[in-house]
Amino acid sequence: MLALYFGAVLAVGIAARRSSRSTTEDYFLASRTVGVFLLVGTIVATIVNGLAVTGTPALFYEGGILFGQMFVAIFVSCTAMYLLGPRISRVGRERGCVTQGELFATRYRSRTLLGLTGALGVLSIFPFLAIQLVGIGKVVSATTRGAVPVELAVLLCAASVGIYVFQGGARAAVWTDAIQGCIAFAFLGLSALLFAQWTGGLCSNIETITRVMPEKLVFNPSNTPVFVDNVLSWSFAFFLWPHVFQRMFMARSPASIRRSAGLSLLVFNFVLVCLLVMTLAATAELYGSIDDPDQLLAIMFERHLPAGAAVLTIAVFALGMSTMDSILLAVSSATSHDLSTGLLRRSPAGSTSLRRERWLTMGVLLLAALFGLTAIGRDAITPWVTLGASIATLLLWPLLGTLVWRRAPAATVVAAMILGFIAICVTRFTAAGSWLPFGFATTGFLVAGSVFIVGSLFASRAATLSTGAG
Repeated sequence: MLALYFGAVLAVGIAARRSSRSTTEDYFLASRTVGVFLLVGTIVATIVNGLAVTGTPALFYEGGILFGQMFVAIFVSCTAMYLLGPRISRVGRERGCVTQGELFATRYRSRTLLGLTGALGVLSIFPFLAIQLVGIGKVVSATTRGAVPVELAVLLCAASVGIYVFQGGARAAVWTDAIQGCIAFAFLGLSALLFAQWTGGLCSNIETITRVMPEKLVFNPSNTPVFVDNVLSWSFAFFLWPHVFQRMFMARSPASIRRSAGLSLLVFNFVLVCLLVMTLAATAELYGSIDDPDQLLAIMFERHLPAGAAVLTIAVFALGMSTMDSILLAVSSATSHDLSTGLLRRSPAGSTSLRRERWLTMGVLLLAALFGLTAIGRDAITPWVTLGASIATLLLWPLLGTLVWRRAPAATVVAAMILGFIAICVTRFTAAGSWLPFGFATTGFLVAGSVFIVGSLFASRAATLSTGAG
């Protein structure tokens, strides 16, 4: 099945390359020609990743009611896309922007902001790229009972993604996203029905869970700050992560984004309901008897339908690869456009050949695979993703300064991003976080937001006084 799947993906990559144009804009944005159907497919497939069948079930198994944060985050992110997405698409097309950094820099004419946006964007999603590889490796290893080691599964996945992204760029990513999304969604819908049948029905599962883990099903002083922290970070990350944000530059027209946002919300909720049904069934049956919650669904298939483990493996590959291809292109474009121009003071992608863009993408993939094989990359899945989501929220302030609150000067936006990042790191990696009633994402958001608002008002007041004096 894997061989057939890899062959199909490679064929799509070759077909995409034949339809591609030899330009950077086509490699990263599919020449801005993606319609509603493909746009919905690539947005949903980009966000619904390999963690959907590893980290998300583990989130409920370990945190219970914390699963509800996913519904809130999806609603907020789709609403933001509906309201701001058309303007992002229109301005990006008018100014020829390929990355977030270029969108912000064309507004502020600031190399510093360009480089800082690129750096924070890469930091926010690079661990996410490695974690996709790890999640796939774990599921494959579990479903094959160790016959395929985690390391081999990671390398196989990296190689397959690298082949079709190298061949067709964003066009291949969008096409495969739509195909892989259909595979994954069909799998989730059928699996939800099977899981409920295996365990006696949804009502029976809920009764069991309320008996074995009642403390995790209510808000309390220990989980409420975590819930708020995660809602805040994930809600904005699903919109501001560079690989998701770049989808708005790909749209055929601003109007197609608004239609895509509404349809995406419906599809997202279908996916979350299916995952919740599966997770409730698996938790009711396996709670307290497994060591690695990331393998919750894989163990259920091994118990009830071993042949289904092969389908699970394909679904995890599809979900993971549909996110990894987008992240690869986002990291590569941010590195070649934002970091090289903003930090290294080199000319943007115009002086970088398409061949170099492709090999840069492969270099990013190799680094992610190597990181995923380290002890840190393999053992800290959810914490790394949550940290990346928190960093992504810092990109909200230059976006607001570009589209909404235009009185914010470049210095204020840069200060908000830097101080917010420092607050996140200090709260996350030092004992200072234990003194606060909320988590590191909330801390960074509050610090950055305060600097943005105060700095903007101060600058506005200073401009008013200067005008009056004149």
